[in-house]
Amino acid sequence: MEAEKKFSWGDVLVIFCVVLATAAIVGGLVYYFTNRQAQSDKSAANSQIQSLQEQVDSLKSEQATAVDNSSWKTYTNASYGFSFKYPSDWTVAENAVSYGDARSYEISFASAGANTGYSAEVYNMNGQTANAFVNSYFSQIEAGPSSIQDVTINDNQVVKFVMLLGCGSGSGSTNFLFSSGSIGVALSNSASSSTSDTSTLQAMANTFEFN
Repeated sequence: MEAEKKFSWGDVLVIFCVVLATAAIVGGLVYYFTNRQAQSDKSAANSQIQSLQEQVDSLKSEQATAVDNSSWKTYTNASYGFSFKYPSDWTVAENAVSYGDARSYEISFASAGANTGYSAEVYNMNGQTANAFVNSYFSQIEAGPSSIQDVTINDNQVVKFVMLLGCGSGSGSTNFLFSSGSIGVALSNSASSSTSDTSTLQAMANTFEFN
């Protein structure tokens, strides 16, 4: 009769060590994946907080620079079918122009007999999208366009950009290009205008409509 096999203290110690090692590995894996998920959740939360903070800061900035345009006059162009408001103490000058085959009409503004540096120019975009027109047409002028952005104003898709002057030193005019069909209308303030911010131009753009 075969003798019954008995466990020695050595066998018990080996089993105990195996169980302990297995528990340590499992625990380490659980901690690793739990910690990684926590870090991922923390990173996502921080990103959301930063995004919300940027939106709040943007709204505060817009409110701080808001211009009251309730008493402004309305300029209407029946030929090209658009209108927008401008400061009531400005006077309007209109000119048919020819600049290549694109620019066809210019509206400029003066205050107390001096040019304000603000204008509206009408372009024939020849079937191009507003973005394509900015990149193809304006790139031929001075140092070309910079800081091109797609923005929405009164349900209009608008291209906002800065026209750099000279050798691209950073100074330039801010432009809002509205488009409808083949017609583009750019509201702009030149680098030499009496104000360095864009609050008045933004207020004008906020009232722009194609009729």
